[in-house]
Amino acid sequence: MKRKICILLLSVITSAVSLSAQVKHYLGSWAELSENSMITKISGADIEQQQLLSLGASASLGGGYELNARHFLLNIGLQFSVSHSAFSLPDIQKSLLDVTDDEGDKMDYIYRQTNRHDSYTNLSLQLPLLVGTQVRNFYFLAGVKLGISVYGSTIIKTNISSAGDYEKFIDEFVSMPEHLYYDATAFTRYSRVSFQPSLSPHLEIGYVFGSFSSEKGFDVPKTKNIYRLALFFDYGVLNLMKNGNKPILAVPGIMDSEDIDAQIEINDFLSSDFRQGNVNDFCIGLKFTAIFPLKEHKPCIICR
Repeated sequence: MKRKICILLLSVITSAVSLSAQVKHYLGSWAELSENSMITKISGADIEQQQLLSLGASASLGGGYELNARHFLLNIGLQFSVSHSAFSLPDIQKSLLDVTDDEGDKMDYIYRQTNRHDSYTNLSLQLPLLVGTQVRNFYFLAGVKLGISVYGSTIIKTNISSAGDYEKFIDEFVSMPEHLYYDATAFTRYSRVSFQPSLSPHLEIGYVFGSFSSEKGFDVPKTKNIYRLALFFDYGVLNLMKNGNKPILAVPGIMDSEDIDAQIEINDFLSSDFRQGNVNDFCIGLKFTAIFPLKEHKPCIICR
């Protein structure tokens, strides 16, 4: 019995020593470049509820620690990310019904918003926590990224025109600024926005290449720098923006201004009541990683 216990303990110790010898510690850095999109739903008085997708790009730089134990990988770090993505919105019409023009005739005064684009920029800090495996020259990592926005902004660009719709005339009255019927006028608005914290499941699959030894000598064990190129995918599961209650376009209640810009209020899409439901983001792109071994403390084989 004692012999069996001794053999078992010896096997456990041998396995532990063998595993310890195969555990490697690295510091690494990486860069990501990806297509970045946000997805949500819209609904308006003349528009049925539908999904709307933005298009854009994002870039990230990060660094952290990695543990390699045989085929097992553990990666944790911190990265800085900047994303820019834009929505193209459908045309919107606002009407003032049964108003009187400058000659005392009744008509509907119509504002039309066209060619509307709302773009968003988000600067954030992200904490990735990933685990995976490497088999030969291929590797796989999966986990989550926690993100906190440090700066958010939006740029709104659109055209707004106005027209008069008279019951006794077939065509609308347009292109007569002296009667307050204006051609499409360009509007640009800038504002800050607040993005909520994010939680994004992360998946990357890639190839290990170009490694080389960082040590010299005929009989020195070779610990290598590692280089990887991967395809990755992130999807945000949390709502990026609080529900808004602002009108996407608010116009004056009367037509008494000689400037179409006067009193018109334009709010960004994601902060407006035109948006329905959550805002989720996702990106797909390329990731380049370089990891470098930490100095190992090797036991002395021949010591005095």
